[in-house]
Amino acid sequence: MASTGDLRESLRWFLLALAGVTVLAVIAGYLFGRATPERAAGTLIDDFVVTEPVGEPPGDAAAPTSGEVTAAPGCGVREEPLAPAVQVASLDAGIVVIQYRPGELESEQEVVLTRMVEASPESAVLAPNPDLGSPVAVTAWGRRMPLAEANEQLISAFLTAHGRSAACTS
Repeated sequence: MASTGDLRESLRWFLLALAGVTVLAVIAGYLFGRATPERAAGTLIDDFVVTEPVGEPPGDAAAPTSGEVTAAPGCGVREEPLAPAVQVASLDAGIVVIQYRPGELESEQEVVLTRMVEASPESAVLAPNPDLGSPVAVTAWGRRMPLAEANEQLISAFLTAHGRSAACTS
């Protein structure tokens, strides 16, 4: 039979463990409660996104990530390449610009891109661009994500992390 001292010692350790678990649960709840879809998406794409200083020449001149705004933004699916001024205006308005080199993607990948932009036309624009440095370039103000293919998961995460609805011309 256990002595009263043993029971007290066991109870004390149990209460200390319970207090520790409670403290950890409160901290985890606080940290995870602050999580947003934008933060989660940003974490997913961190390794793929290149941050470029605003106002400096872009790493890929065909897909600028900032600049002087001299045009109206564009959105939706485009059949022709976007003028650089429209790209910059779109980025400034919070629209994610998705561009691809024509002929380098499987037709299914172009369909995926089109479907993604059609699902949120107020926050994205899709256009061909034969001068890109990579087969696909996804850009937001000061950020670029060059891709070798139309990776739906990464592009969707980029849209979530960096896109916002904006008034634009279609």
